Amino acid sequence: MDLDGPKKKFKLKATLYPQNAYNKKLTFKSTDESIAIVSKNGTITALSNGTCKIKITAADRNKLSRYCYVCVTGCTTPVIQKSDYKYEVYLLDGLDKDDWYAENSRVIYIKTDNPDINSLDWKTSNGVYKYLQGVRRFADVNYLDIRDDLEVARVDGGYIMSIGFSDPESGDTLFGVCKGKNYINLMENSKCVASIPCKIKKYETEYKKAVKEIVWQSSAAGMDPFERMQAAVDYIEKKHPRYLANDGTYLYTFAAEPSDELWFKSWRFDSLTTPTILCSIAKEIGGFDKISNLYYDGNWSEHWYARVTIGNQTKDYTFCPDVSTGDIGEIRKINFMDTSKMTKIY
Repeated sequence: MDLDGPKKKFKLKATLYPQNAYNKKLTFKSTDESIAIVSKNGTITALSNGTCKIKITAADRNKLSRYCYVCVTGCTTPVIQKSDYKYEVYLLDGLDKDDWYAENSRVIYIKTDNPDINSLDWKTSNGVYKYLQGVRRFADVNYLDIRDDLEVARVDGGYIMSIGFSDPESGDTLFGVCKGKNYINLMENSKCVASIPCKIKKYETEYKKAVKEIVWQSSAAGMDPFERMQAAVDYIEKKHPRYLANDGTYLYTFAAEPSDELWFKSWRFDSLTTPTILCSIAKEIGGFDKISNLYYDGNWSEHWYARVTIGNQTKDYTFCPDVSTGDIGEIRKINFMDTSKMTKIY
């Protein structure tokens, strides 16, 4: 169910079978009382934006239980609880504070004097789940300590976390009906000590939008499909595409750059993403009899190309940067003492 607004109430009605049961006592319990509470008679009261479950249990015999899923929206920013420590939160990837995409994680830097790495966690609201990738071994981070669950790492001046969301529009979440503003809540021993509003964009939608934008910006009247493909390649090459950092055995990831999936923000590609995106561009242009991703459908000597065919005419296209796979250049470590190039969100 959805409860829109603070202090909104709803009384649950539970039916117990058989109707002539001797003990008809029921208990109600909320899985997160910071979001919604429930009375002894089953009345739910909304407190703050987020999702939780109300567990209804029959007292008799084997304690049968059922759940009611609750999504609370329309409340003010969650109440920040008092802490003995100070917190500032920064985004490291160089993107805007609104650049949150479903199924893609971003790295946040928590500048704090809190010495306990095990006291920190984060939670989300409005039907978006944690998208856990752990604090990966970013090549540009000097790690001082990594927690056993790989969700928090200690760096100079504080900690980093890798945060992301599943898609509230997909069937992967229980709370697909939840709408509105979302929050990242930084938790210290289950207390909310920082809350950051954010709006999640659907990655698939943004991907298609980026492809349409490339075709629209690069095409001109009178061009045939082959010419439009070449124009799209020229357009991307003007963005100075870079190869994903790879030493031949390991694909490096960087906390200070967008995730690999966000090619339309980072303009970083490799020999798989290049033909995949070009095939999407070809489908958007239309008019081709056949479109092939040579990473899968060709010889390995041409795997970074996309091949398109009209009649008996076939052409290959790529914008994959012409560099050796092992050419990664200098890896510069993030200076966490200098926050001037980071995006402050709290």
